[in-house]
Amino acid sequence: MAPVDVVLSVDGGRLSDQLKLEVARTVHQVAEEYQIDPLLILAIMKVESSFRPNAASHRGAVGLMQIKTIAAREVAKELSLKPNITANALSQHELNIRIGVHYFASLLKRFGGNVWKALSAYNRGPTAVAKNFGNQHITKGSYPGKVLKVYLAYSKLRKEPILKS
Repeated sequence: MAPVDVVLSVDGGRLSDQLKLEVARTVHQVAEEYQIDPLLILAIMKVESSFRPNAASHRGAVGLMQIKTIAAREVAKELSLKPNITANALSQHELNIRIGVHYFASLLKRFGGNVWKALSAYNRGPTAVAKNFGNQHITKGSYPGKVLKVYLAYSKLRKEPILKS
């Protein structure tokens, strides 16, 4: 069993068996397109939504990767998708994953491949990170620390993690 399938079978309890298969297929496909470790994508999902496809935050983020409609609309333009994406549309796992991974990949590029900064920007917004990153106290309890802790746990499912902490 591939690590993504193992993670979803063990940790994706909120997903039906059919949805686990669909999420695994989408994560594999999109991760390959963007050359991002699929286990990092799953770690983001775990921290963001605990694998609840209908998760919604008080700040308007929805779905597995907790995407806000305003960010989704910007990404949709970049991907040549229908620009008027709604929160309901973002509840659909395939669109949510595709937009979330594209957005994260763009943050990785913006921050020169620095995973910690990209994760911070995914959580707090790229402008806040660009302005304040040098002044932030880095702790393991921070959002990037939480995601990377989950990622490293998931990485134990294979012989060697792709990211080193």
